[in-house]
Amino acid sequence: MDAMHSYPLKFTQSPFAPTIIQAALVSLELELENPLTAVLHFIGDALGYIARRAPSAFATTVPTEIQTGLRELISAIGSELSYFLLKGMIYSFPTHCVCNGARTLAILIGIEPVTSMTWVEAALRSLPQETLAPDKFENFVNHLKEYESCRWNLLMNRSAIGDCREIQFQIQDFVAFYRRRMMITEQMEKHVFNFNVGG
Repeated sequence: MDAMHSYPLKFTQSPFAPTIIQAALVSLELELENPLTAVLHFIGDALGYIARRAPSAFATTVPTEIQTGLRELISAIGSELSYFLLKGMIYSFPTHCVCNGARTLAILIGIEPVTSMTWVEAALRSLPQETLAPDKFENFVNHLKEYESCRWNLLMNRSAIGDCREIQFQIQDFVAFYRRRMMITEQMEKHVFNFNVGG
């Protein structure tokens, strides 16, 4: 993270950058809050550079070389990134990490609206279908598609920021529904198991 903040161009051009990005991707399966938060911030900052927002205090603008380089790195893992973010938020992320996960996915959708929707739909369809109610699935996807025009421009205008916040809230609502749904299911299964054992 420090290397990307202090030397973003060198980081982007480094032969180790794809490996570091891949390691961050795999690390999304962590269930410990502190390291997972750090990974989500790292990925969020990389997406911020692509959106022409310099997360580093040392820069006020983002050179095209950095934006293009990081876009290529993220696009190469976009499908997997969408999957790990959605899977983690629904099934394994600590509660405090869900907001960061939703923000990260919202920025991804904001900078790659059409492509990322394909990634999100594929990720959702690859999750265990018994936990995904068809009507909630369709409503969620349709709501996100309403914001496909949310493209991040050079000035990061207020309407673009507002749209991406709406995307984040939609994601958080969707995840909250399924986390509650799974909690109820687990409690019911535990009750049935205890009843059968006791009986």
